[in-house]
Amino acid sequence: MILTLHSSNAFKERFGRTPSFVSGMSNLILASWMITLVHIVEVMMWSGFFQWKHCFPNFSTAAYFSFLEYTTVGSQFNLPLKWRLLEGMIATAGLLAFAWSTGVLMTLATAFQEQQLRLLRERRARSHAKS
Repeated sequence: MILTLHSSNAFKERFGRTPSFVSGMSNLILASWMITLVHIVEVMMWSGFFQWKHCFPNFSTAAYFSFLEYTTVGSQFNLPLKWRLLEGMIATAGLLAFAWSTGVLMTLATAFQEQQLRLLRERRARSHAKS
């Protein structure tokens, strides 16, 4: 998430010198994709661990299980007894990761929204000054 914020600021410095809707929205989309990628990597790491420990017959099932547990949906599959506590830990990790990434995305979206509202007020003020 820190890297996402850093990348977002670098993007703003490079492309947002003159604030526009397109550059601001592009920044939000880029941040969203980065956050999604982070979540996918975390799930794949869980999947790799389960495959390494032979908890499931194949990686596809391990990934399916990990995605469902990470998103707190739950799964029809269960881990072997010695790894069973990890099911709750995956859900907890997912909840915390989603909360943090939502906070980061909301921070970026709020800044974008404030920028757009400021630009709109400036345009209105200019059009009223001309009238």
